[in-house]
Amino acid sequence: MANALIITESASEAFHTHQILTELFSEVKACNRVAVAKELVVSFKPDLVVVSDLPSECLDAASVLHQVSCDAAGVLLCAGLGAVIGPYPIRSVRIVPPLTVSGVFAALEKLGLARIVSQTSLPLTTRSPAND
Repeated sequence: MANALIITESASEAFHTHQILTELFSEVKACNRVAVAKELVVSFKPDLVVVSDLPSECLDAASVLHQVSCDAAGVLLCAGLGAVIGPYPIRSVRIVPPLTVSGVFAALEKLGLARIVSQTSLPLTTRSPAND
């Protein structure tokens, strides 16, 4: 079973991202604070963490992923040129919103995680050959 964690302060972004990830992952959880995310990383053990900026904590997406400091791969939802400032965490991919199933799957391929997710909702041309 593959798990995904969403960290965002935007309810609409959390809802949209949750809808996308439930197509691919067995279980998806969302939170809006770094402290909660740290607890979830320990108890939930996500395979993928999808992160956006947390303005109330003055953190960009990369900083949030650094603060959570987990071994999971990360997708950074970054809009605009400000997102390219500073280093990205290891095992992370940057996606400019809006998030799509094919965008998430492309990120998972770059991160080497395509085999752990359900590919039944993906078009045959997008699926990994090992899963057909």
